[in-house]
Amino acid sequence: MPHSGKAAVLADLRRRIAAVTVETAARANRDPGERPVLTLGDSEIAAALPGAGLARGCLHEVVVGPAGQGAALGFASLLLARLANLEGPAAPVLWCQRLDDVYERGALYGPGLAAFGLDPGQLIVARGRRDAEVLWAMEEGLRVPALAAVLGEVEALDFTPSRRLQLAAGASGVTALVLRQDGELGSTAAATRWRVAPLAGQPRTARIGDQSAEVSPRSRWHLELLRCRGGAPADWQVEWHDETGDFAVAAELQQRPNRAQAAPAFAVAS
Repeated sequence: MPHSGKAAVLADLRRRIAAVTVETAARANRDPGERPVLTLGDSEIAAALPGAGLARGCLHEVVVGPAGQGAALGFASLLLARLANLEGPAAPVLWCQRLDDVYERGALYGPGLAAFGLDPGQLIVARGRRDAEVLWAMEEGLRVPALAAVLGEVEALDFTPSRRLQLAAGASGVTALVLRQDGELGSTAAATRWRVAPLAGQPRTARIGDQSAEVSPRSRWHLELLRCRGGAPADWQVEWHDETGDFAVAAELQQRPNRAQAAPAFAVAS
């Protein structure tokens, strides 16, 4: 993209952030080190994470597992919703996409995002033709402390651009999420790497008036923590409880030991 084009896109991006942002002065002036971790709502998952949650002001990867585009999108949406809730009402979220993905899978579906707790009114959507443009938009967004989080959908992520994202996130305190395809997973500067694949939901019933009725199963996923700075790989079968917005490890896997305890150490940028 020519420099003049980037300048125009950046100016438009800043204008849209300013239009959505409400009462952000306190957030924008906050020391990035003051942000608590992002908890996921389950004690077993918390025990596997340094600080019992996801570090904010860092880069995290979400990898699409087998047949897992919807599952990974749902998991990422839940993380964004929890991040936005921590930052306060109307905290804007920047979502960056490739145009090819929009043509192939369609635009973001507001009611679907809302079902995972993410208010579509908080979204600022940026689109680029290639991974490089999406990563550029993410990096520019991460320089705006008023944002609650920045997410980008890409095909792949190499170490150098991931390090740039990590440095920008660390400087502003804004958390970055990269939603990527499950290809060659080399080293990156991300604090964590997750892989998400769908599982069949369990039937459940609910009281409706004086009677019990079968309702939609909870979203259920195979959640793998592939790499974690300061932690070890682990995996869980989890359900999302829409009543609380929390994850819960399925009972049948709660006693299973972590797999791949001897996996290679995670590469961390110096």
